Amino acid sequence: MFPGSGDQTPRSSAPLPRSHVIAALIRRVGGGPATVLGWSMGAAVALHLALEHPHIVDRLILTGATPMPAAASRLASRDPDCA
Repeated sequence: MFPGSGDQTPRSSAPLPRSHVIAALIRRVGGGPATVLGWSMGAAVALHLALEHPHIVDRLILTGATPMPAAASRLASRDPDCA
């Protein structure tokens, strides 16, 4: 479960903090590289995970990805290869 979901106190809804949660989980269970599947917002989280932690992501399987223009603009400004 992501921080802020379910009955927990809400936190940031941005995908980037969630990608760090997934990165920590992958490291804890073996360190990767891992095949990551994301659906809907999970696809955005998976993309951020691959951009921020490329050494632990082997492949992405994405479905129903929702564009997040603000996050995409921030990533493109930090890494021209993402533009």
